[in-house]
Amino acid sequence: MASSCDIGMRLDLCIAMVLGYLLPNEDSKSNFLGELLQDENFKWILKTSNDVDKFKMLLRGFDEHVVSAFNVHSVSFLWFYLSSISEENSKKMLECLWQCLVIARSPNEWKKSQHAVAFLGGFLAHANYISLSTAHSYLKNMLKFCLAYLDNLDAKSTKKSVSCVQHGLFYATVQSILYVLCYRWKEFDEIEDLKCYIQKKLVKILKSHLNPLRCVSRVVVQYFDKVNRRLKIIENTLVQEANGNFVVVAAELYFPFSLNTMKMCSSIFLPLQRRFIPCEKRRKKSSATICSRSEDPEKKIRREH
Repeated sequence: MASSCDIGMRLDLCIAMVLGYLLPNEDSKSNFLGELLQDENFKWILKTSNDVDKFKMLLRGFDEHVVSAFNVHSVSFLWFYLSSISEENSKKMLECLWQCLVIARSPNEWKKSQHAVAFLGGFLAHANYISLSTAHSYLKNMLKFCLAYLDNLDAKSTKKSVSCVQHGLFYATVQSILYVLCYRWKEFDEIEDLKCYIQKKLVKILKSHLNPLRCVSRVVVQYFDKVNRRLKIIENTLVQEANGNFVVVAAELYFPFSLNTMKMCSSIFLPLQRRFIPCEKRRKKSSATICSRSEDPEKKIRREH
């Protein structure tokens, strides 16, 4: 039986082969794969045509298979790379994920929508090629979605209680919003208008009867507590009370693009990832590492669950 290490190495190699196919020209393929291209089994990588719209070809597979799957980490980095190639690609990817979120109609679609909003948060938090204006635009849409969700509950006069199944998409969206703020807090802190807008909308959501701070990842709440002390979005006591009266994680603990264990592919993926800068210690960007076990919220989540 193959060990987990062997499986990881094989997965890394398989993803490297696909990534080699996706790279734009022979020079970039050769620089990435090196001597592996001398093997006859890899020659096909050099013969691929650049006339093919590779992003369009693979976006459908992402929508049909990857978004619906849970806890997919390594394979999803292929789309992380594809989205970085051009602003058009990243816009199409974010729009694809947003549509998955807003068109959920039945319980069968809710799970995919929860994964989609996790991916959306993953892109906005980790992709350094996504601008602040784009991140703000989608955060604004996510905030509006949550507020509309709450208004709809009030209009229906339904029982206002915590429900993992019934309100899972709401909690997943709030969790993604907080996750993005944990990663990009410094940018929002430096632009007063953005900070004020987020504060005005988010405070209504966090104080709502669905108590999202008690139903999302405890680790995310802990990191948000540190961000909140700086941005002053909501009263510190409310965050502390929520952390002390934890109910249940109604949103799945899934944060794409935060775990990269692929040694072969890291030379391509790591330069595209935003480094995590903890709020309590304003370190220089060069001193913070995306894989730091003591700083990255995802690493702490994985240890505790």
